[in-house]
Amino acid sequence: MPSATPTPAPSITPTHTPAPVVIPVYPEIVFVGEVPPASQVAYREAMEDVVAYYAERFGVQAPEFPLYIGADPRAFRAVYRELGVALQPAAEGGRVVHIRGDMHALFIVGPFVSRVPANKLLLAHEYFHILQKYLSSSAPGPPLWLVEGSAHYSALLYVSDEGIMSYDEDRRNVIAFAAGLDVPFRDLDDDLDKWLELAGAGVGYNAGVLASEWLANEAGDHAHIDFWRLLATKTPWQEAFSAAFGLTVDEFHEAFQEHLVDLLANLRRIEGVVVGPDGEPLTGVGVRAWHGGRVGSSSVETQARGAFAVRVWDGTYNLQITPDRSSWFPFAGWWTGEGLTADCDEAVIVTVEGSDVTGLLVRLPAGWDKSLPTLDSPPWECVALPYVRGRVLGVDGETVAGLGVWLWGGSTDSSKFGTTSADGTFDIPQQNGTFFLRVYVSTGEGWRLVCWYGGETGFTSNRADATSIEIDGTSVTGIEIRLPANPTDLRPVR
Repeated sequence: MPSATPTPAPSITPTHTPAPVVIPVYPEIVFVGEVPPASQVAYREAMEDVVAYYAERFGVQAPEFPLYIGADPRAFRAVYRELGVALQPAAEGGRVVHIRGDMHALFIVGPFVSRVPANKLLLAHEYFHILQKYLSSSAPGPPLWLVEGSAHYSALLYVSDEGIMSYDEDRRNVIAFAAGLDVPFRDLDDDLDKWLELAGAGVGYNAGVLASEWLANEAGDHAHIDFWRLLATKTPWQEAFSAAFGLTVDEFHEAFQEHLVDLLANLRRIEGVVVGPDGEPLTGVGVRAWHGGRVGSSSVETQARGAFAVRVWDGTYNLQITPDRSSWFPFAGWWTGEGLTADCDEAVIVTVEGSDVTGLLVRLPAGWDKSLPTLDSPPWECVALPYVRGRVLGVDGETVAGLGVWLWGGSTDSSKFGTTSADGTFDIPQQNGTFFLRVYVSTGEGWRLVCWYGGETGFTSNRADATSIEIDGTSVTGIEIRLPANPTDLRPVR
């Protein structure tokens, strides 16, 4: 274990703005295209929660702004024309767009909108961007690692405080993704192209989260708000940074680089080489160790002689190959132990347990970068883990969507959380071990535990009667939990 790096004493006294008492102002929400009523309710409630959270925690809120939400990107074309939006939001995800004067609009677009519950992490992230533009009067200058890192850091705090996701658990994923950083972090201050490359690989955002966390630990959460306020005075971003966080940009980079080394010290490595069909080494090829969803590591790029080294936590992974590290699409394939395949089920599972995995040889077929496969499902749906699959039904056999299902392994690090889909089903990838299933109901104050899985009985309110689930390399399926009453009528249990 490396020794802790002492943090230099701040050379500047941070400037802190007292947080005023605010009365939340909620955005005007416009649902575009076909959005199920349940999703509309969920997104309205979620947006109100996000606005109220930032108002209470930071004493700040944005003035009224329009929020457009829809599942089908094509349905937004008329909205873009009407608003005169030159840069259209991405086909899926969220984006803040300037529309006129000092007004900005927030777009949340993608098929996930039709699912319940709402994507609170995405809403919190994008709303912080609205706050950044409002507080700074859209002043230019800050590096993108600070723009995106502070937005996502604040969003992770929100979902953790709301009981949606454990910050400590997700932080492990943030660290793993950030391990793909292959330049000094200070280079991202000015190198926009490098930032965009790293952002596409999932590295830039997550390294920015860790930097934002470090700054908040040194100067307090409100320092991030102070920074954006100072930019509105037309102060250069470096001076605003020093005034808000209490140290110069150079002092920050020196201390944070050492902190980052400590954070990454306990990761393992998956190492190997990538060669062409005749054995020639290939440089610049993207290699991603994929664990599933946000759980995994960032991609790296092959270096001289085709070598790669992906840093990961202990676990199981598929190796995903892309023409370059920033590509989610086009997708070249999964490593089979010899070549590539478009079928996730044919991919080799690489197990990392207690030590590095070295000596892997990835041989790419002729034309691998030209004849790219067409996938039936996105590559991120491939998970190198067994699943726990089942469904939750109501008292009359009806499906129940939006329930929380926690596969509990004794601690947050060994546990995974999921939700039931529109048909009441859940799929939770998990490592081998012994687990218990908890079922939660979403309330205005977070998740409330209502029962445990009880084997053949399906439901038990008594923890002692809960049935354990054993995972040993294969998926566990066919679980059915039938609730004895409406979920919101059930008493909370322990």
